[in-house]
Amino acid sequence: MAVAMVLLLVLAVAQVFIGWLVLCVGLGGALLLAWIGWRRQASALPAAGGAFRSWQDCLLRAGLLACAVLWVSMQAWRFPAAWDDTSYHLPLARTFVVQQGLVANEWLRFPYFPAFMQLLMAAGLWLDVGLAQWLATWPIAVTVLGLMGAAQWLCRHAGWGVLAGAVYLATPALRHVLGFAMPDGGMVLFCLAAVLVVAWWMDTEAAESGRLWLALAGAFAGLACGIKLQAVPLAATVGLGVLLWSSFRANRSRSPWSDVLAYGGCCVGVCGFWYLRSWWVTGDPIHPAGGAVFGYYLWNAEDLALQVTEQASHGVTKAWALLPQALWRAGVALLGGALVAPLLLRRPAWLLMAGIVWAGVIFWFWVSQVDRYVLAVVPLGALLCVELVRHCLPWVQARGGRNRLGVLLPAGLVLLGGVWLMAGAALELRQRPSIAAQRAAQEVIPLLEQAEAVAGTYGTTLLNLGYEYAVFYYRGQLVGDWFGRAAFPRIADCSDGCRMRSPEDTRRIMRMLGVRLLLVDTKKFPLDAQRYAARMHVLAQHGSGILYGLPAND
Repeated sequence: MAVAMVLLLVLAVAQVFIGWLVLCVGLGGALLLAWIGWRRQASALPAAGGAFRSWQDCLLRAGLLACAVLWVSMQAWRFPAAWDDTSYHLPLARTFVVQQGLVANEWLRFPYFPAFMQLLMAAGLWLDVGLAQWLATWPIAVTVLGLMGAAQWLCRHAGWGVLAGAVYLATPALRHVLGFAMPDGGMVLFCLAAVLVVAWWMDTEAAESGRLWLALAGAFAGLACGIKLQAVPLAATVGLGVLLWSSFRANRSRSPWSDVLAYGGCCVGVCGFWYLRSWWVTGDPIHPAGGAVFGYYLWNAEDLALQVTEQASHGVTKAWALLPQALWRAGVALLGGALVAPLLLRRPAWLLMAGIVWAGVIFWFWVSQVDRYVLAVVPLGALLCVELVRHCLPWVQARGGRNRLGVLLPAGLVLLGGVWLMAGAALELRQRPSIAAQRAAQEVIPLLEQAEAVAGTYGTTLLNLGYEYAVFYYRGQLVGDWFGRAAFPRIADCSDGCRMRSPEDTRRIMRMLGVRLLLVDTKKFPLDAQRYAARMHVLAQHGSGILYGLPAND
């Protein structure tokens, strides 16, 4: 998947993001990785998995992979409706498909954010939106498999990893977006991969035998930073861990800065394109977040202040005493246990993971308490909590076969965890409304279909107020959002609540934006229906939405 995203970026930059080339890249990458795996006959962490020793071993791994594929398929079989996926992620991916290359759609909320996952979704969109959602969900399943491998290495049985994976999957923030076209799962996966590789490097003699592990960790960290900005502080914390370990480990044979360079160089090399692109076009490498420092583009100071205010509305007051309450409200109270792990767990790998969890929680608590933004450290926190439980139960810490409970308990966790995951997904799929029913629940779609029907007369660009989540549902260009070039507060009167201005003022704004279609959610933006009907054509009305068109002579 990592290789595929990098190759897809190459195709997009070269403006040859074409269906058959994307298919060739996908199949070629899969065959190459299968060939490498067959030749090596070993896992990435030798202590975690070992070689394919027998046909039973191959069958077990194939069955595990098949269960993961089935679980992801059940989760992704739904109509897009997670708000962020239809307002930004899928529309951006569709832009890549339509333009057959890397093109910024400046009507979207964050047109210059890193977009590795959107490229992967775009590859799926060549076939169907369901495949795009499947590809966005697949990293979540891989994360659980990775936790199993880490538990086999660190906890001596993969069953503990199943328990950690179940905790991760049960996190409310993840449950809200599970199965939709969201990039969070990909960021979490590569953050976890980067930390585990550095932990392996610290915990073994690899620290003295070369920088290949650090380069691999840097590449994973770079992929995470190329998916979401939230990964940047975590990647920097991992780099700090590399520096500290290289500086203070015994018998060091080279400068610690060479290790940091191996890690940081690969990280920047993989993700640097996105930040350079943003800086080159907008003057802000993290557009629009750095507008106050680097200058504003598309957004202005009012937009950024509104975004900061909206982010501050989540969670609790930023006071250290309220940190436990913030974790509880976000549904990640388990991270409280992970934060005390250094008191009991002294192994370098555990200390690194605890440090990453600390850094992630502090950044989340003081910058934005949106529950999804702490997901990057939840798998690590779950693994730490599982190890704390194992550490505090001496009868579980069996060596070899001397204590059957030490084998039976984690094996039972594998069975129970697998049944819970598959049965829960099957039950949720059975109770979920059909795709047609889910689509019918979106009252804006009939209005957008009418807008498409009259596009020959009024054009394909549609100004909306109140339906910023519906960009993907419209095959033309839907404009209008709380931020950016067509910000709602600059179109409607939001001095005391929000309501539509006079039809004359709205017509003037529409002419400035070059649009002749207007869609208004009258619940969010009340208007004088009689005055608007006298000055514009009423093309459709459904629920609280009204579609207007400007007269031809306007």
